[in-house]
Amino acid sequence: MGGEPVIVGWAATAGVADTALVRYVDEVVAEADAALHRSLEAAHVVGSVANGDVRGQASDLDLLLVVGRRLDPDLLRRAGERLADLAEDCPMRGLEAVAYRRDVLARPAYPLPYELNVNGGRSIPRRVATGGDPGFWFLLDVAAAREHSLTLCGAPVRDLVGPVPDGAVLRALRDSLRWHRTAGGTGPDAVLNACRAWHWLEHGEWLSKTAAGEWACRRTGTPAVVRAAVAARRAGNDADLDARAVTRFAEEVLGRVERHDRHRAGAYCTPRTAPTEAT
Repeated sequence: MGGEPVIVGWAATAGVADTALVRYVDEVVAEADAALHRSLEAAHVVGSVANGDVRGQASDLDLLLVVGRRLDPDLLRRAGERLADLAEDCPMRGLEAVAYRRDVLARPAYPLPYELNVNGGRSIPRRVATGGDPGFWFLLDVAAAREHSLTLCGAPVRDLVGPVPDGAVLRALRDSLRWHRTAGGTGPDAVLNACRAWHWLEHGEWLSKTAAGEWACRRTGTPAVVRAAVAARRAGNDADLDARAVTRFAEEVLGRVERHDRHRAGAYCTPRTAPTEAT
């Protein structure tokens, strides 16, 4: 994409009144296009800003970037370092930007390859990667972006990202919940991401973390840790919750995902038997 990307209307669509954030997004996308040697074809705000769930300094700025071809690894690393430098000035908790090839997004599969993953900011450890990160993040982020995104430049997400197969989503959810169990901590996100998984299982659509937690709170028998996670999210507090309660809830949702996956596999793999004829 030649020339400086022009960002029009996304802030109004999202109800974003923070002019510093608008200017910052504009700068990051323009710098990404330049650092990637004008190979950027589209850029989108996704995550909490796109789904209206920004919670102060508990929320990141998530960007989905699209390039048209495989890029030189050295070029990608240099571009990533430049974006990581810019992340230090992010007016939110931090910046998370991921670049994908257009052909990869057109036919999403699990694990979903990415070209570049950049994390950084005042409250996020700096990371620039062209591979090696847990694959579930990317497949689930792209699946949710089909429903919640704000176009900065280029084609809309739904024109770029093909339908994500249910089987791929289930495997990514399973791996996500297993990761949260062992390495994901015991903060509100561990609980609310499990709520998002649970809601997707039942309704096939993606909610924000807060909305998914509120939905789960309305279910009979939902444990108190979910209400605690929702309250913490509303307050912008990411402190740890009761570790055993978080683990129990994540295990419960993981069980639901695994049962759903087995049922789905059985529906496809179990041979149909002909009706028994009366004798």
